[in-house]
Amino acid sequence: MLENKGKTQSHARDVNKEFVFSELRKRERSCSELAQILGLSKPAMSEIMGELAEVGLVIPAPASAARGEVGRRPQYYRINDGFGIVGILDFASNDVLVFVANMAGRVLSRTKFENRHFITPADVEAAAAALREQVAKFPGMPLLAVCAGVPGKVDRDNRIWESARLKSCLEMDIGGFLREKFKTKIIVENDMHMAVTGEMEYGGGRNQTYMAYIFIDKGLGAGLAIDGKVYGGEQGFATELGLNTVLRFEDGKPVFQIYDECIAYANLSGSIREAAVKNGDHALLARYDGEEITPEALGAAYAAGNPNAAAAIERQQYYLSMRIKNIYESMNIRLFVLNGKIIRLGELYFERLREKAAALDMPGLTISISGLGERASALGEMACAIESGINTTLKIRPNGQKSQNKSL
Repeated sequence: MLENKGKTQSHARDVNKEFVFSELRKRERSCSELAQILGLSKPAMSEIMGELAEVGLVIPAPASAARGEVGRRPQYYRINDGFGIVGILDFASNDVLVFVANMAGRVLSRTKFENRHFITPADVEAAAAALREQVAKFPGMPLLAVCAGVPGKVDRDNRIWESARLKSCLEMDIGGFLREKFKTKIIVENDMHMAVTGEMEYGGGRNQTYMAYIFIDKGLGAGLAIDGKVYGGEQGFATELGLNTVLRFEDGKPVFQIYDECIAYANLSGSIREAAVKNGDHALLARYDGEEITPEALGAAYAAGNPNAAAAIERQQYYLSMRIKNIYESMNIRLFVLNGKIIRLGELYFERLREKAAALDMPGLTISISGLGERASALGEMACAIESGINTTLKIRPNGQKSQNKSL
């Protein structure tokens, strides 16, 4: 049952509408089923469904023998697939993903720009042009929202403050540029925050209220879900571990850097490659002279007992387990979902990581592997855009107040 302590009755109704829509994205439901799930009375649920049907967001579903309906059949409802569309611009990975989806979360059209690790203003413009072409394929369906997921610090005004991959775009008002192009609601969000949303909606965080997400690849990223919502802090910068400043010592002198390279997969791979080439042992790794070791090769070497792989990985596991313990104790979070190249190291890596974490006294800790992979942020962006489209249609502001603006 939903708890809305300290909230107004109208806000509680708005929250219930969003939860109803979220349930209908999973499968068709009857009013009775939805009332039971949300802990509401049947008359209250019927009124909510009536409001959603009135604006066209949901429609009655045809009777189905597959549901085993006999006698007087309850009316089931589903999302109106043709109500509208949302646009997604995902800059999270090396490949920029652009796609259009309907309100049920089904992808209708997509384009991918490969090998775009460092994003330029020209890349943003090309992605926007591709999205405009896709939107034009569905002239009878209004574009309700566009969500862009970007790596780096993004504040609540959609401004990018810091990003290693979008340095040339820091002077570019991406949010304003997209609003001018699409004339609709625009969301620009941190990619890790969007990955948390994706995990909460479609992955390992489903039906969970608290979760930590850690992404280990060429860099380090993270995000938190608290009370069922992504936590961004006062300005929206919170929980991005990859942008934390840490102190290290080089030649006895203190050096500050942006993220802890002891945890990032790229540093892990580089240190093992250098040791393997220098020592000449284990041909599986020594042949990666000047190249990044593949996660699969690294995992195989670790499982085979290669000393270089074991030494570097165990050091990385120590630093990672300490980061997990810090979050576990400071934020009181028990579920950790890991993603990035690190998940391709194999099950042995995670068995040993869990052992190291258990030795640090963290009762109830669960370390799981993301099943969404590179799709996590894109799916989160889609969920965010759909929610924004619902709020716009129902004239709901994020704080639960009704909007007085009749236009989109």
